[in-house]
Amino acid sequence: MYQTKRFQSTWLEFEGGGNMFLFLPKQGISLEDVLKEDMEEILHIASSFGAGFEQGGVALSLPKFSISSSLDLIPAMKSMGIEELFQQNGANFTKLLGKGSEKKFPVYVGKVQQAGRAVVDEAGCYVASYTETDGLMKAGGPERVFKMDCDHPFLFIISDSNGIPVFAGTVNQMEE
Repeated sequence: MYQTKRFQSTWLEFEGGGNMFLFLPKQGISLEDVLKEDMEEILHIASSFGAGFEQGGVALSLPKFSISSSLDLIPAMKSMGIEELFQQNGANFTKLLGKGSEKKFPVYVGKVQQAGRAVVDEAGCYVASYTETDGLMKAGGPERVFKMDCDHPFLFIISDSNGIPVFAGTVNQMEE
């Protein structure tokens, strides 16, 4: 468990690597305020493999939720200067398709999209091929148990086995 005056955090480990970090604002502090004021610390926590966390068990209450997103990456790629790929008459794939291919079958990239989905339910947490198996985390050391009841808006960040955040979202409405 990681606690500040403004939020508390814990994480769940996935089979095969990766983690889901949960960030719950303390009562009286909005999620928007935490996102605005504490984002640097949150990103550090999510990429540090739990460094600075107090050891002990966590009695975690987490609502079911399902979040998906889809993002068109073409505008971002164009803003980085990658434009030729998307031009119907200007894309050059001759190294891939062979010399003269641009005249036989003009090829260009028409769509670059990234999609993600996270589902948390009674069976666990599923993101791509990651599966979370237990909802109660035990760490070595003293048998102190921290309580974290995600009954109001919270942030989650899913990171890969290298600590790189790959998916993030907020849960603002709890299912009944």
